[in-house]
Amino acid sequence: MSKERKRVLKKWQFFLIAIIAAAAILSGCGDEGEAAEEPDQDEMNNEEETKEAEEEAAEEEESEEAEELAEAEELEETEEIEEETVEAEEPEEAEENPAEVEESEEAEEDLAEVIEPEEVEEELVEEEASGESFSQQNAVSAAGDYLNFTAFSESGLIEQLEFEGFTNEEAVYAVNQLDADWQEQAVLSAEDYIAFTSFSESGLVEQLEFEGFSNEHAVNAVSQLDVNWQEQAVLTAEDYLSYSSFSKSGLIDQLVFEGFSNEHATYAAEQVGF
Repeated sequence: MSKERKRVLKKWQFFLIAIIAAAAILSGCGDEGEAAEEPDQDEMNNEEETKEAEEEAAEEEESEEAEELAEAEELEETEEIEEETVEAEEPEEAEENPAEVEESEEAEEDLAEVIEPEEVEEELVEEEASGESFSQQNAVSAAGDYLNFTAFSESGLIEQLEFEGFTNEEAVYAVNQLDADWQEQAVLSAEDYIAFTSFSESGLVEQLEFEGFSNEHAVNAVSQLDVNWQEQAVLTAEDYLSYSSFSKSGLIDQLVFEGFSNEHATYAAEQVGF
């Protein structure tokens, strides 16, 4: 009996070992299955991520295409507006262009006439023939303009031309070319002075001499004036009293200093209130 128990025990052990081995084998297969399943899950995740990335890329591409299309439409609208504006402005320009073209052509013709070599050569020939330089011609023209404007003595006109920038030689040349009556100029200048302010007879002669007229021309000019010198003394006295105070004797002395006679000065002082 004891021997049989030992055999049964050995069979049981063997059976237990077989069960354990089977369990180990099954466990290994399960691990391998799980290990096989895990890569499949990772692949699925990767595929989903790739698909999502592709979808996002597709959406971005569609968005960019939509933006480009919108920009193209906006640009096309802007170009159409500009074309319409240009077409609207073209009629006005077409209306203005003929006049502008005509003015431009006239200006070009005038310029061509001004700088035409033949005319320049003709002017040079005329200068050589007349012996006048361009500056001398301008000086003569300026001198004539001055005499048309106001009266000058011969020396006074030369000084005026020099003041304007002409040389003494050019100024003298210009004045000599004028057919001026200097005695007449002295009379005109005397009339201008009397019309502007009051003078004594001798005072006006001195003023004309100061302006460059000779004593002879100055005296003759003053003698030709129809002037009441006593009235001039009264006007001068009134002028003095308008900006300063005088005694009677002081006013008379001042009028005598201005060239009036004692008789005219005394008469003027009495006329203004003394």
